[in-house]
Amino acid sequence: MYDVIKTETVQEQIDNIVDYMISEFANVNIAIEFLSDIDDAACMISRYPQIGKEYEPEEKLEKTYRIKRVKNCKLFYTIDEDKKEIYIAYIFHDLQDVLIEAQVD
Repeated sequence: MYDVIKTETVQEQIDNIVDYMISEFANVNIAIEFLSDIDDAACMISRYPQIGKEYEPEEKLEKTYRIKRVKNCKLFYTIDEDKKEIYIAYIFHDLQDVLIEAQVD
């Protein structure tokens, strides 16, 4: 099994999504369900890192990203085989344009 690490960027994105869900829908249960779905996805990719579809950007990136769907969102992650770690780097809603920087810290 791999360790799953959420980057600071993705944690901020998740926090923003949860805040939006609570403020727009006034229903904490929706936000809790979303967080549970994120945790389930992280558990799944920790067991099966290659499960996500490989992201094929227009321009070549320094790292290879994979995509795991979670409801109406896509988690973008990279795999470090040597360290047995997975880095969840971004989360985008289906309606958002995917914008991944050429280099991720």
